[in-house]
Amino acid sequence: MGFTRARRYANHKDGVKYKSKKDDKKKFVQHPYSYASKNKSNTIIKQEKNALTNEKAKAAQIFKVYWFKAKNNAKYIKQKFEFKKTYYKK
Repeated sequence: MGFTRARRYANHKDGVKYKSKKDDKKKFVQHPYSYASKNKSNTIIKQEKNALTNEKAKAAQIFKVYWFKAKNNAKYIKQKFEFKKTYYKK
């Protein structure tokens, strides 16, 4: 999993954020890809009542701690800089 996916499941038990326009329970649209998406007007399903305290929320918090530890690691920062210097030439 990871931080983002854990938060999605903490917020929505079944992982589905959007309800279809026709309110058809069989037709869920999970990822409207852009503001111009034909699914942009789909209703967002209400967040779980325990979205900040349930098991998935706790997992997301753990992921976030380690994500920031990795993100702020000096060796990682140096490698990222070298990668960008090599592959993002303008």
